[in-house]
Amino acid sequence: MKLSADKKRKVVARLRAAGVWVPAEPYSRAEPDLLVESLSGSRAFDLKTSSECLLNVRISNVSYGRLQLCDPRANLLDEDWKFSFQEDARQYEPKRKMYRMLSGRRIGYDSVLNHRLSSQIAPGASIEGWLLAFNLEEKIPWEHLDRTMVSLRLVLTDQYGRDHESICDVTVDRTDTMPKPRIAWRDGSSLYSGGSRRVLEFDHSLKARNAVGKGKPAETAATPPVIKSLTALLQRPDLDFMMQQIDAMEQSAAVEG
Repeated sequence: MKLSADKKRKVVARLRAAGVWVPAEPYSRAEPDLLVESLSGSRAFDLKTSSECLLNVRISNVSYGRLQLCDPRANLLDEDWKFSFQEDARQYEPKRKMYRMLSGRRIGYDSVLNHRLSSQIAPGASIEGWLLAFNLEEKIPWEHLDRTMVSLRLVLTDQYGRDHESICDVTVDRTDTMPKPRIAWRDGSSLYSGGSRRVLEFDHSLKARNAVGKGKPAETAATPPVIKSLTALLQRPDLDFMMQQIDAMEQSAAVEG
């Protein structure tokens, strides 16, 4: 199946980003002077009303002259989902040591490339670190599930106005928007807890209760004569005597009946 020119360009860009050498076609433009490699750990975070992205990349200058980058752009392949890149964290606060993202995540200043893109990259040199991007108005498209891989198109422009395009694979992270299980805390402390929570104590003792409708304490009911006789029989081991007593009890019951 023959690919369209745009589709072929995307496939070639992904192969080159993965380190696969792709020969140039006849009469095609020269190989790019800037090589962007996608490293592991890149993530796209879905937030409540927005989204943000952490791109872990290595940018190498493979030309014979110094290159200065500007105007970075990124968007999801085949989707109208674009990112804006954060400005230099020290632009207004020169003593800041961290970048702060929309979600509150903090990234060390020296490990971020956003403020280093404006510096010139010498021939044969490379810079490696995080690119921080965000989208204030759009969440990650719903069809991209949590922990799935998506491809972003990253475009860097040099001082000559040339665009250098590359494909970066990032992992979708929906942890911030996924429903959290409810945790029911019970009173008391666990076996290995050293806390000072008060353990609930229950009184299982039974107290005498007054008879319904009367103010006097309930009286103990009298034991029936038959029960008393059986108790006496069970306390004597003489079997003959027991049989005689049972016969006598049956005769007495017959007479009363």
